[in-house]
Amino acid sequence: MALNYPDLLPGVFADGVNDHEVIPDSGAATGRVSWDVGFPVETSQPISIGGVPPRRLDMNGLGNRLSQHVFWQQSGGMYMWDATLDYPPYAHVIGSDGKEYIAAAPSGPSQGSGPINPTTDVNFVYWKSLQRSIVDTIYPVGSIYMSVLNVSPATLFGGVWAQITGCFLLAASPEIPAQDIATTATGGNSTIKLSVSQMPVHNHSTVTTSNAGNHNHVASSASAGAHTHTISITNGAQSAGAHTHGVTYAAQGISATTGSAGAHTHGVPSSKTTLTTGSAGAHTHTRGTMNIQASGFMGEAAGTSGDSFAKFKAQATGALYYAGSGKWGNDGGLDQDNYTGYFDASRSWTGHTSSDGSHTHSITINANTMTAGSNGAHTHGISFTIPAQSMTTSSAGAHTHNLSGTTASAGAHTHTITVNNNGTHNHSVTVANAGGNAAINIMPPYLPVNVWKRTA
Repeated sequence: MALNYPDLLPGVFADGVNDHEVIPDSGAATGRVSWDVGFPVETSQPISIGGVPPRRLDMNGLGNRLSQHVFWQQSGGMYMWDATLDYPPYAHVIGSDGKEYIAAAPSGPSQGSGPINPTTDVNFVYWKSLQRSIVDTIYPVGSIYMSVLNVSPATLFGGVWAQITGCFLLAASPEIPAQDIATTATGGNSTIKLSVSQMPVHNHSTVTTSNAGNHNHVASSASAGAHTHTISITNGAQSAGAHTHGVTYAAQGISATTGSAGAHTHGVPSSKTTLTTGSAGAHTHTRGTMNIQASGFMGEAAGTSGDSFAKFKAQATGALYYAGSGKWGNDGGLDQDNYTGYFDASRSWTGHTSSDGSHTHSITINANTMTAGSNGAHTHGISFTIPAQSMTTSSAGAHTHNLSGTTASAGAHTHTITVNNNGTHNHSVTVANAGGNAAINIMPPYLPVNVWKRTA
């Protein structure tokens, strides 16, 4: 059957003073209505046998009393708690404090509990206020309440609440199960300091070592595959005759010694034409055994006549000689003489000059000074100065070589270097520290709120 919204009662039925009879609870007169009997039996019997017809005022009184309750409920009214009534679960009443209560368990005169006043049920076993009932539904024990206002929910809703301070709420997961409601579990920190294992992988670019006693390292290079080095010399001596120098390097001082390849000499480069000699102390030269000779003769040649030059005969030896022309006279003598005698020592020279005191001459070639090379086996000591790569050779027999140049590889090759310690020692390494060991603030952006957890 479909339910339709009922018509509202316009008021209490037969509410006029003279329009109804008040229905008594019991003990009504003969033929009258009461709550315990209702309409008595005589109201249903014929008048002929003693029956009494129902009274209009009783009928109106019954309707009046019933309609009072309907009209009250229609108007949203609620009944006050009454100690004489039994209340089933979920019954709604108004307590003496004016609050609405909901029955949590049966109570009343016929119940084992007897009448239970909602306003005095502090343990909320039989009655809960509507407000508390709503709170129990929304915020059961173990719930969290948050507000920007620092007002305890116990004041607002009742119940027992514990305030939570100084931590965030963390959603539970299988790895982090929810704790028992009676336990206040907390954890975490607002700042942390990273351990070494938590730092990003990094390196230190600045490292300083300190010596462990005076020492040096010696290195030698070894060729990788047969090869040669050529030297381009920009200034200095050059070999006279084919020869080579073998060089052994010692890496620390870069000093070396060259070895000779058979007897050889060192000459002056043909491109160096500007030479000057310097005296070695004041000295003079004497004649020594030097001897210059000369002789000459002029006369008519035998068997000649006339004045031709052919008649003249001139003889000269050694450093003496004649040049010119002549004419003979009629008397057979030399009438005209155009001949001249000359003396030239270079035509006749024997012997040599002698030195006055022992001395030597030095030769300067531009900026590089050298002495004539040795003849015979010898070695050359070479010292290198980097990066100019200038070097000086030492004589085996007094002489020097001034060399400047670069070597060039002949074919692809590599050198390996072996470094040996000079005495057992250690190196200490100091790595510069970085950072101030300060804690990292890991607090995210936040809004402070007041938090409570319901415990009862």
